[in-house]
This record gives sequence, C-alpha cells and structure tokens, in this order.
Amino acid sequence: MKKFIGIFITGVILNSSLAMTSSFEAQANKNQDRYSYDLVLFPQVHKLNSRQENKNAHEYSDTNTGNVVKDTDWDRRVASPTYGLSLLFFELRYNDRFNNQRDENIPMPGIDLRHFNGVNVSPGGGFYYGYEIGVGLNFNSSDRRYDVGDSTDTYQLDELIAFRLSFMFKHGYRFNISPDPDGFSLGLELGLGVMGGGGEIKFRHVNTNRAYNSGTAGVAPVFELGFEAGTPIRERVRLSTRLALAIGPPLIDVPYGDLSGIEMWGQTTPAFISMRVGFRMMH
Repeated sequence: MKKFIGIFITGVILNSSLAMTSSFEAQANKNQDRYSYDLVLFPQVHKLNSRQENKNAHEYSDTNTGNVVKDTDWDRRVASPTYGLSLLFFELRYNDRFNNQRDENIPMPGIDLRHFNGVNVSPGGGFYYGYEIGVGLNFNSSDRRYDVGDSTDTYQLDELIAFRLSFMFKHGYRFNISPDPDGFSLGLELGLGVMGGGGEIKFRHVNTNRAYNSGTAGVAPVFELGFEAGTPIRERVRLSTRLALAIGPPLIDVPYGDLSGIEMWGQTTPAFISMRVGFRMMH
C-alpha cells in the first residue's frame, strides 16, 4: 500500500512540475515577443507599431487606412492541466457454497490528474496536437463479504487499490459554436500512448483473520477517446470540461488459485471513464 501511494505521489509531483515549466516558458516567450516587437531597426518594422492589435478577436485595425484586417497570427502554444474523477471496475469471480460460479463487478472510484502541452494549428485552437501525461488512483474498501466454496469459509474484502501512470500523444478538433473563434466550443480528442501501473487486492478470512492478497504490475498500450466543452473566462484562458473513455491493460489480474488456493479470481476492466475539469491556457 505504501509503495503504491509513494508512486502515485511521485506522479503528482511530476505533473505539477510540468505545469510550472509550461507557465515559466509562457512568461519567457511573452517577454521575448514583447522585446522583439518594441525593437525598431527599420522603418518597415516601425509601421507595425501603428497597428492596434486585438488578439482575442484575431483581427486588428490599421490606423493608416482605418481598415479592419484579419490577423494571421495567434497564440500557437497551449498548456492544459485538468483534474477530476475516474471509475473502473474489478470483475470478481468465485464459487459459492453450491459450487456455482458467481460474477460481481466491484466499483472502484478514484481521482485522475492530467497535464497537456501542445500546439494550436488554427486560431482558437480549432485543430491541435501535443502530448499528455497523467496519473490516477482507484480504490474500494467496502468490507464486502463472500461465502466461498462448499465449506463455511467467509472472506471479507479488506483492500482493493489500483494506480496508473500514462503518456499519450493526442490530437483533436474543436468546433466553435459561436462566430467568435474564442467563444463556446465543443471538441473531439483522440489519444494513443502507453500506460503503466498495477494494484493489489486483499481478502481476510472472517474466522481465522488470515489475509490473502495478490498484486500485479505492467506496461501496455492505451487508447483514449474524449469529448470536450469549453468557454472563455478571460483572455487566452478557457475553462474546459472533458469526458473520456480509455482502453488499456488490466491494472490488476488475479488468475485462478493465485489467492493461496481459495476459489476467487478476476481482473480490472480494460476500459475506464474519467471526467475532468481544468483550464486551457494559450501562450
């Protein structure tokens, strides 16, 4: 348990560090752009100072002619931290007192933290691509009891925990609902990468108090399909909500007989869902 929590905390620290790095890079790029803009070396460059730019609307007014011209430049880089909840299930199988196989899906709620860093290919982030790292933790400690086998053995679920770390390349498209490229939007996102993790399940014999546990860990490919709704809250910052379905490796896989011979086995479902809320910051 301590090992899983330590790995999860390490992932959270890594996620926070990347978010801070993106913020520092954004500030450095902003200062460099401001310096380059104010540096006047030629008369042609000096004419740029007469333009009153409005990047939020992606257009500017030329003070020489009075014409409104569409701006061909926009904030191309984007950083997006999101935080939320996730849900997966453990498919438990066991033989009851009458030697009938029983199946039960044990819910495992949890938390999901992500950080995306990428590039806007079109204004307002219509099409974008980049990479995303994520950490997650799911658990269940509901003290469920099961009568197993043809004897009087009763086992109680003491601990069920799973953790994961993921790295995915992502690309998506955002459909603007309003004419403003920075207005309310809906989007579709695809991700492909690798996910590593593992977990542990532990049962306790009610009468003898003996513990039976099994755990696994590994790395495998992961695919994710996500939907997004976003709205601007201030210049270059959007509030976004994401609902995603990910398909990856079972984080816990307990074969028959692995729990010290008791007739209980199962694995976590390869698919899990997550709902996250966060910010999409252009820079």
